[in-house]
Amino acid sequence: MLETMLKALAQNGSISGVAFLALLLLVAPASTRAADGDDDHLLPGHSVLHDDYNVDYDWTVRQVLSKSVDSPQLLMLSIPSFEPEYSVAVTQVGNSYFVTFSRARLHLWLYQWYEHVASGGVRKLGPDGKWVTAMDEKLEARMAAYPEDPLDVELEVHDAEIDLDTYNLLQRTWAQMLVRTRFPALPQTCAPWEEPQDEQEVCELVVKSDGVTHHFSMRNPDMSGWVWSPEENTSTGRLVTLAQELARMTTAEERDVRRHLRKARRLANRILADLD
Repeated sequence: MLETMLKALAQNGSISGVAFLALLLLVAPASTRAADGDDDHLLPGHSVLHDDYNVDYDWTVRQVLSKSVDSPQLLMLSIPSFEPEYSVAVTQVGNSYFVTFSRARLHLWLYQWYEHVASGGVRKLGPDGKWVTAMDEKLEARMAAYPEDPLDVELEVHDAEIDLDTYNLLQRTWAQMLVRTRFPALPQTCAPWEEPQDEQEVCELVVKSDGVTHHFSMRNPDMSGWVWSPEENTSTGRLVTLAQELARMTTAEERDVRRHLRKARRLANRILADLD
């Protein structure tokens, strides 16, 4: 429904390309970028040299979440549309290995959204049918409850120790998924508000307004990739669930820790078997 409405508005000239993108921002706050729907591989990250969209927000999320763990060996950093950002990190400290689950206590996207609105980049239709600022008392009140400096946002942090065998298994799993990172087989070749020029040109609009973008990375070798809310029974879906099980392990009662660890290991072994 939303996709059809936006296409119709764009194609009949009711909104410009800039306004179209603003509407996408409105319905898809922080975590949407088009994907090809293939959840069996991760997608390459977007370079700031090519596209600086939301670069300040990305930097803020990275800086806030790295206050708990700096330069982890393995990382899943997750950006929900409407909830606080969080990460699951695996690190080595001497001869010990740890999983750290970190979550911002406030939704960091609000800083970026407030800037969009305050600068006039987001507008809404007023009672008289004219476009007016989207700023209102509710947004002002929400922003007033936030620290002035986003780096002052506090974290909820939980840790759990893992054994060397599990650490090595996780490393193999991250590496095998990340090394298969690739672009979609059929990239978008025209703006979604334009008509295709021929049968070979793809002009499909993908609006992903809810869900979670998961960014995966590792060091030595340095690799990264991302996926948006994958289907559960896919390689990327299992990778997300694996990281979430590790996070649950850090917050579980002692009697439940081994259960979450076993499930995480089963998922890792299933991913590796599927990739053989």
